[in-house]
Amino acid sequence: MLGMREKILSILHLHIWKRLYARLAYSTPRQTYSAQNQLIFDPSIQPFHKINMPSRGSESSKAWSMYPLLHDSVSRLLEENNLHFDFHDIDDATSCTKEYDTNIMGRFICHNRACNSAGWPSKRIAITIRMYPGAKYNGRVYHQRCKSCNSLSRPILDDSYAERVAYRIMKWRGIQMDLPSYSHRSKGPHNSDLCEGCRAGHCSARDAGTE
Repeated sequence: MLGMREKILSILHLHIWKRLYARLAYSTPRQTYSAQNQLIFDPSIQPFHKINMPSRGSESSKAWSMYPLLHDSVSRLLEENNLHFDFHDIDDATSCTKEYDTNIMGRFICHNRACNSAGWPSKRIAITIRMYPGAKYNGRVYHQRCKSCNSLSRPILDDSYAERVAYRIMKWRGIQMDLPSYSHRSKGPHNSDLCEGCRAGHCSARDAGTE
């Protein structure tokens, strides 16, 4: 009989603590509880459900992206020359051993619902290719802004990404390669005001003045 009573009390205590935790989790930023279960106010404490939560629109405000899902395409090209590299997930300019700014190709889509732009292609998408110790690499691909509404857009890349990254790594490893055909200058103007690579000082088309 005593064991059953203790079991019931234990369940009741657990239920009370769950309700208390729920009140703590969704309290206002200034509201919390002391060790004696008294309501107090602390301006330094934030609601539990808001801690480490990304704000909406944070992704759309980024000036660049990395493309680890395209590593397999890069790896296949490198393996043709007996090179084996891993993708370096951390974007770090201080620990890399080599760095090179160039351009690739792709297409942008404006995600601003209020904008009537159908998107735009680009043959001058800025990319910074980096090599790291331990046979690792990554590529920081810069976004562009919509000419109609100035919203940032992340590019959809074509095969030029893998070809350009693999070409640069092979050059760094002393393998002589022919320059890819898409590397020749295009004739259209390059709008530096819409290019995040130009703004960051990492766009090779900035000096060429071409798109």
